[in-house]
Amino acid sequence: MAENKMIEVRSLCKHFGKLRVLNDISTTFSKGEVVSIIGPSGGGKSTFLRCLNLLETPTSGQIIFDGVDICDKKTDINVHRQKMGMVFQQFNLFENMNVMRNLTIAPMKIKGMPQAEAEAKAEELVRRVGLSDVKKADLERPLRRSRLFRLQVCQAAPAQKQQRGGQQKHKASSSHEILPCFRFLYHKPYCPRLQYA
Repeated sequence: MAENKMIEVRSLCKHFGKLRVLNDISTTFSKGEVVSIIGPSGGGKSTFLRCLNLLETPTSGQIIFDGVDICDKKTDINVHRQKMGMVFQQFNLFENMNVMRNLTIAPMKIKGMPQAEAEAKAEELVRRVGLSDVKKADLERPLRRSRLFRLQVCQAAPAQKQQRGGQQKHKASSSHEILPCFRFLYHKPYCPRLQYA
């Protein structure tokens, strides 16, 4: 199973002053694995997910992603973040851009993807999660939460990321609106999906 290992967490600790949020966490995530992190509010679920791509800097420990210790100061974390996608509780979208622009800006600016290719991929993504009717929508007029969630899933996908982490709680969204999103997520066999409830 070693060849299927994508993320290995070794003795991960995260302290905020005297508060120990994560204490000696060790675990492994394999390619294609679906993992849910379940626990009470304030238990460190978000902190753990944020540590996986160094949105929070661990106090100590190692995170081996694709064979590289991303906690090593010599590692260019921005290179490895291109292989990771995150869906946050807060919808971190560009409100001054429409849906399609939100989906194409990162692949074009970071990956150097041609505009036509980025737009074609975005068209396919919005179709697969049932957002085709709002692809030109202006985000200054808010979409429903379920649609914003689906948009964030699309945003995390264009670069064919190897790992996605999600902090979204789904209680407010009906199952028929969210279901296309999960069908899309679980269709990608190479990608461990990390989520918490």
